[in-house]
Amino acid sequence: MTFDYSTVAFVDTETIGLDIEYHPVWEVAVIVDEEAHVWQQEVGRRLLEHADPIALAKNGFDQRYGDDPDVSVFGTRESVAKFGELTRGRHIVGAAPWFDAERMHKSWRAVAKLIDGKVSFENRDHPWHHRHYDIGSMAFGHFGRPIGGLKDVAEALQIPYETEKLHTALYDAVIVKQCFERMVSDR
Repeated sequence: MTFDYSTVAFVDTETIGLDIEYHPVWEVAVIVDEEAHVWQQEVGRRLLEHADPIALAKNGFDQRYGDDPDVSVFGTRESVAKFGELTRGRHIVGAAPWFDAERMHKSWRAVAKLIDGKVSFENRDHPWHHRHYDIGSMAFGHFGRPIGGLKDVAEALQIPYETEKLHTALYDAVIVKQCFERMVSDR
């Protein structure tokens, strides 16, 4: 089966917690057309006061935020614009794509408010496709039983991974892509 890769974007984000209202994205990875893009999004001190310490420990925030000279740090407006440009019209593929898309959409709406002081229909809607591909759900169809999260899907598909690199946006997006390709090519 040939799959049209121009219709998808492999995405992962890292956040300062799981609550959409208080825990924004701090790291974004998008793989489109075989090219990987990764950047960090600025997180203000006020928001960090409400961060979930377990989430920060799991995704290595303290060790990685702002410390990699090869990774750009963008303000919310730049980050959302880049995400919108890379994902325009594409289906988001991820380990929990609704999670990633909802957080980026929240930032998208905030930026839309900043642009003209109000949210209009034209600038409120996100540019990516509204249907997402969740590899956990795909694995359920592929294997005929629930599998679990990214690590579980990778193991079921016999895709090797390095545990210590999980929960970094780019590494997770790469593993998502490998899982997706394996399931699509097995059809």
